[in-house]
Formats: sequence, structure tokens, C-alpha cells
Amino acid sequence: MREPTIIQYIIVVLFCLVFALIGLYFLVNFGQLFRGRIRNELLRKNLAAWLIVLFLSLATTPLGGGDGFRYMLEKFGWVGFAMIELAISLAYTLIVFNSVRITVENKRLRTLSFVQHKLLIVVVLVASSLLVNIISGYVLYGSEKQFLIYLKYNLVTTVYLTVAIGIVYAALTYLALQQKRKFDEKELELTRLRELKAKAELDALHSKVNPHFLYNALNSIADLSVTDGKKARQMTVALADLFRYIALIIAMITIQP
Repeated sequence: MREPTIIQYIIVVLFCLVFALIGLYFLVNFGQLFRGRIRNELLRKNLAAWLIVLFLSLATTPLGGGDGFRYMLEKFGWVGFAMIELAISLAYTLIVFNSVRITVENKRLRTLSFVQHKLLIVVVLVASSLLVNIISGYVLYGSEKQFLIYLKYNLVTTVYLTVAIGIVYAALTYLALQQKRKFDEKELELTRLRELKAKAELDALHSKVNPHFLYNALNSIADLSVTDGKKARQMTVALADLFRYIALIIAMITIQP
């Protein structure tokens, strides 16, 4: 296969940039892809992961080192290359993505320390990626010399990229945990302030409705009951309404979050 021209190189690079942007967009919106359209959560996540892997693979394969890309085009053509990318992306999704997903979601493994859990995720990521690369390389190249070249280049690249991805994932997870811890501390502090506010309001109410006030009110009602029964009744109803209003306020303060 003849050496591509500068124009062809530029076209390939532009296409790779477009594929990379699409892949990164899907990656950023991973949690929202196909939400509401696909009810099965596992199927939805696998389809979203497959699209991300496919577009990022299309963005990086042509620009990768070695002659693997040119070799595949010469042997399989553009249609064959596209089918191979679809198949390899599917294998990455089914094996790598789900291996890591199971490791992350496993309840028993979550009992490990943060460092141990993240190291285990990196090991699973590297091992599953190497497995897919070795199998796909053998299927594509068989026992040809090109397979050894492919293996040598891809093993190093895979280990480097997967370890880097694992470290980035661990760092982002740690930052998210720290942010959540700070948020929980602020929520706890706000809860304490609300409790102090409620206690202060209750104390204020209690200080207003003190025994001295009640003593004077009842004495007044007793005196009015002798001289003016109608006014005594009105005063008794007003006193009952006052206590009912206070009880409502106390109940609202008590149940306030």
C-alpha cells in the first residue's frame, strides 16, 4: 500500500478529531444516554459504553504507532476495517467494561480500603484489556510476523493507557468522596443550626407562656365569672385559642427539617 499524501493525512486527522469529540461527548453524558428510551439499565449502560469505545477507538487507531492501521486497510479494506472496529469495540464493552463494572459494584469488594479497591479496579482493567487485545490481534494476524509487531506495540500502549485511565478514575473518585464529605459536614452543621434555632424559639415561647401569666389569666376569668359570665366565657375561649396557636407553632418547629 502506497504512502498516503499530506492531504490524506490531514483528512484522517480531521476525521479522528471529530470521532474523538463525539466519543468525549458521549463519555461526559454517559449517565444520560438512552435514559427513558431503554428501560433495562444494564443494556443501556452497555450500549452507551459501546458507543464511547467505538468512537474513541476510531479516533485513536488511525493515529496509533506502527503500521497496523495501514495493514488492516490493505488486507480488509475500509468496510472490513469498520467491521473490525465494531467487533473489537463490542468485545471491549462486553469484557472490559463489564469486568470493571462488576468489580466496582460488588458489595463484598466495597469492604476493601479505598486504595485496595482502586488498585483492584486498575488490575482488572489492565488484565481484561490485554486479554481483548491479544485475542483480537491473534484473530486479525494469526501467526504472521505482523502479529508480533502488533503485540509488542499494543501491550505497551494498553498497559500505559489503562493504568493512566485507572489512576484518573481513582483520583476523580477520591475528589468526589472528599466533596461529598464536605457537603455532608455542611448539611450536619445546618441541621445543628436548625435545632438550635428551634430550641431558641421554643424557649422564647415557654418564657412568654409562664405560670405567672397563666395565674393572672385564670384569676381574671374567675373574677369575671362572678360579675360578667359572658366576658368570662369570651376570655376562656381566647385563652384556649392562644394555647392552640402555641401548640401549632411548637408542632411546626418540631417537625421542621
